[in-house]
Amino acid sequence: MIGKLKLLLLFIFVLPLVNAFGQDIHFTYFEFAPQSINPALNGLFAGSYRVSGMYRDQYQNSGVQGFSTIEAGIDVPVIRGIRKQDWVGAGFSFDRDSRGLYKFSDTYSRMGLTYHLSLDKNQTRIFSIGAQRTGVSRRINVPTGTDITNILLNGNRTDPDIVRLQQSAASGQGGGSGAPAVEKSYGDWVGGLSFTNRTKQGQLILGAAFAHFLKENAAFQNNYNVPMRITAFATYEGSINRQMSIEPGLIIQSQGSGFEASGHFVAGYKLKAEKPLVLKAGLGARTGTVSAQVLLGAEYKSIKAGFAYDIPLSGYANASGVQNAIEFGVSYIGIIKKTPKPDPIITCPRL
Repeated sequence: MIGKLKLLLLFIFVLPLVNAFGQDIHFTYFEFAPQSINPALNGLFAGSYRVSGMYRDQYQNSGVQGFSTIEAGIDVPVIRGIRKQDWVGAGFSFDRDSRGLYKFSDTYSRMGLTYHLSLDKNQTRIFSIGAQRTGVSRRINVPTGTDITNILLNGNRTDPDIVRLQQSAASGQGGGSGAPAVEKSYGDWVGGLSFTNRTKQGQLILGAAFAHFLKENAAFQNNYNVPMRITAFATYEGSINRQMSIEPGLIIQSQGSGFEASGHFVAGYKLKAEKPLVLKAGLGARTGTVSAQVLLGAEYKSIKAGFAYDIPLSGYANASGVQNAIEFGVSYIGIIKKTPKPDPIITCPRL
C-alpha cells in the first residue's frame, strides 16, 4: 500500500509542472463535484444518499466579467444488483457556468446511472461503469450593435459563432436592449469507469470519463462540435493514526489540443482523538494558466466542507486587478433508518 501511495504522490507533484491549458468546467477541490467528474461515482459511498454543492468564482476583479460556476447534485444507491454484493447508483446534478461581459452562460442538467460490480463479497474491490445524459442550454445577451469579437470560450479558443453573433447584433437580432437573447440547446452523453480499492487504512479510487464523443452540435448557428474531453482522476482517503489523515487527489483533462493537470495534497487532524471533528489543510498546483493552490477544509461526522484558493503564476497573472479564484464546496451523506416492524405476538389467554 505504501508503494501505491508513493506512486500517487509522484503523479500529483510532477504532472502539474507540464505547461498546458484546460477546457470545459473544472474545479480545484473536485471531490465536491463528483457528477461533473465521472458518472461512475454515482452511489459510490456508504449511506442512503449524498448531497453535494460547489461554487467557483474567478477573474471577477480583472476589469472584465470573469467566470462564475455553481453546481448542486444528489446521488443515491438505488437497488441491489444482479448479485448480492452489487448495486445500482443514480444521480442528478445541475451546473451553471457564466462568463464575460455579456454573461455567456452554459446551463447543464445531468442524469446518470451506474452499475457497481464488487469483485468480492466484502465490497473491498469495486469496478463501476456509468452513463450520463447531459442537457446543455447556452445563452448570450448582446446589446444591439456591440462588438463581441473578444468573447472567448474554452480557454484561449474563440467560439466559432462569434462572427455570426456580431452580425446578428448589428442587424438588431442580438440580445440586450429589449431584444431576445441568442439561445441554443443540445444534448450530450458521458461514459465513465472507476475502480475502488478499500482497506483498513483507507480508500483509493481511480477513474476515467469520456464526454462529447458523439459530436453533438453546440453552435448557435450552423455547426460547432465541442471537442471530445477525456478526464482521468485519482483520489485517496486514508488514516495515518487515530488523529491524522491524508487526502491526495489528482485530475487530468484533455480536450482537443488542450491539456490540464491539477493535483493537491490535503492533511487532516483531529483536535481530540475521541471527537469526530477533523480540520484539513493542504497545497496544490495546476497547469495551463499555471497556478498555486491553497486548500482548507473540515469534516464533522457525515458533513464535509472545503475552500480552495488559486493563485495564477502565468497567463492572466500579469493582468490588472485580482486574478485569483476561490471555491467553496460542501457534501453530506445521509442515512435513512428503517423502523423495524416485527410480527405481532399473540398470547393465548389461560382457560
